[in-house]
Amino acid sequence: MEKLADNLLRAMDEGDISAMKEFGDRVEGKVSQPIGGADDLPAQKVQLDFSKLSDEQLDALEEILKAAVRKPDDGEDCLSSREGAAN
Repeated sequence: MEKLADNLLRAMDEGDISAMKEFGDRVEGKVSQPIGGADDLPAQKVQLDFSKLSDEQLDALEEILKAAVRKPDDGEDCLSSREGAAN
């Protein structure tokens, strides 16, 4: 199970959108699909429980999230910014 979690975190770090979706589904379960239009429904809050992740996995997730919100330097795209952080 640890190996699967590590592989999932690695895929998320590489920008794999389906891995990010799978992570969210595994942590909180799949979001139910409400019936009705967006105007008819209240905003939904999402609360994640990371209590089952190891300290190493939490550290890796923290780095992924930091890289996701970091603004690239002038003339630098997001991918090159992330690659620089990994080296």
